Amino acid sequence: MAASKVMCRHVLQGRSRAEDADEDLEASLLADMGNEDDWGLEGLLPRGSSSSSAPRQQQQRQARRSLLAEIEDEEAAADGFEEGSLAASNNASVQWGGSAGFTGIDLEEQEDMLRRYFKPQEVQKLMKDQQEIDASYSELRRRAVGLGVSDHKLQQTLRIVAGTAAGKKLVSFRGSQTRPMMEKVRQAIFNMIQSQAGTFNSLPKRARWLDLFAGTGSVGIEALSRGVREAHFVEMDPVVVNKILSRNITYCGFKGRATCHTTKAEEFLRRAAALPRFAGGAFDFISVCPPYLLVSYPELFDLLGESPLVHAGSIVFVEYPKQLAHQVRDSVGPLQRVKDRKYGRTYVAVYAGGSGVVEEQPEEDPFLSGQL
Repeated sequence: MAASKVMCRHVLQGRSRAEDADEDLEASLLADMGNEDDWGLEGLLPRGSSSSSAPRQQQQRQARRSLLAEIEDEEAAADGFEEGSLAASNNASVQWGGSAGFTGIDLEEQEDMLRRYFKPQEVQKLMKDQQEIDASYSELRRRAVGLGVSDHKLQQTLRIVAGTAAGKKLVSFRGSQTRPMMEKVRQAIFNMIQSQAGTFNSLPKRARWLDLFAGTGSVGIEALSRGVREAHFVEMDPVVVNKILSRNITYCGFKGRATCHTTKAEEFLRRAAALPRFAGGAFDFISVCPPYLLVSYPELFDLLGESPLVHAGSIVFVEYPKQLAHQVRDSVGPLQRVKDRKYGRTYVAVYAGGSGVVEEQPEEDPFLSGQL
């Protein structure tokens, strides 16, 4: 009887040690997955053992991570197999098994599966169709990336110049898709606008800003950083809005003061003309920075000139290329063109309720030419 009790005790002790070993193994495996705080590892660790959670310095470094790094992690976790995701595009050696094409489908595995259910000639036809789909998708991707339209690789080079978000870096797509305004040009334009508005250190606190053709949102976010009460961003591409614009706004801390409209700028202006108090009524500042060759400047000026979003005290600036200078008008509704500035290859016309004296030739901005 005593021997039986001893044997049971040894068995139980052995089982307890095995269970403890299993718990240790499970905890170590979870720890290897990273972000221990989110997994609640301390509850899995045996009593008396020290937690392997990241030290305070590591947590502080994580808190200071850039917006681009956060998006890279999110993209990799949400859609690691997508050819256009950051995880895949930044690692050319990634292989997704077998003969997977641009659609991410393993063609060899698919063919093996089809052979179980279909006749050989049917399998051959289905595989031919799939290969044609892969080829078409590959060609579309190649052409789109060549145009700078669908290459969703990100970069973080834009910087907010002044105000409460000064120094914050914004993300943008590489290539020509969003074509953000250069930092020095943006700084010079805002200095000029603040001078025109009579506020040299900031923008009026109760002002409302409308950013047409927003793209990355760098212009409207700069305005929010310099003190305007609210800003509305108009961008037609939902991918840009979701992946770039809204993230930049949130990253800079302006989510509560910003409104995004996913629509064409021209359609936004038409809706404003048809609906009273659309988007809250008239704006004090309106920035128009369109993709030069993809818009009609005469149409834009017609819509702005008749828009209830422009009031007699508004300040509007329009960016344009030299080749289309003949399409730039001397007035926008009740506003007159009061300044015309050249910033390298960028030209900017400023409209305000001034005297209507137009500069005959666009002047090189003294800020960029080194005179200031």
